[in-house]
Amino acid sequence: MRAPAFPLRCAAWLGAVLFAAAGCQMNTSRGLPGTAGAPPAAVGVPRFVVLGPGVAGGGQPAPGSFPVLKERGYSTIVSLRTEQEDRPEGAAKAARAAGLAYYEIPVAPNTLGSYTAYRLGEVLKVAPAGFVLIHDDTGDRTGALWGVYVGMEQDLQPDAAVELAYRCGMQSEELAKKVHDTLKYQPPE
Repeated sequence: MRAPAFPLRCAAWLGAVLFAAAGCQMNTSRGLPGTAGAPPAAVGVPRFVVLGPGVAGGGQPAPGSFPVLKERGYSTIVSLRTEQEDRPEGAAKAARAAGLAYYEIPVAPNTLGSYTAYRLGEVLKVAPAGFVLIHDDTGDRTGALWGVYVGMEQDLQPDAAVELAYRCGMQSEELAKKVHDTLKYQPPE
């Protein structure tokens, strides 16, 4: 006999509410290698926010902040900036010179989706031991991508993923719609 759908929907709704009440952090025991607890505040990163165990996000790090990030235990920088943006010259080179791994996953409103979330997951899997900082120019796309990534990883309802993305730095209604639509149309596994 098939289980009634109503109790299952209630359980899913309750799970989403409990997850949403947890704040921005991803509710998982899967931290990154070499991390214990929340990432330390990142000096020179506007709108800094702890996204999850071992992962932080925000806006563009200030020039010259990469050595300080390395000293504070960060190992990896993930830039979501696109080629069309006015980006600080030499950021990748400066990060690598400070001993940080540097990845680029360009995210724009028209490219935010399951593929960019998948790419973020792949980077998190191979990140060296230490904390990870994900950034764009303001933290807006960082929050949106984190909402999609966690939404896919934890099978969140679209509204719960959008709420998470807002708490993690997203401010754009255009990106909120993209987060919602990405999770709404995920095929069942």
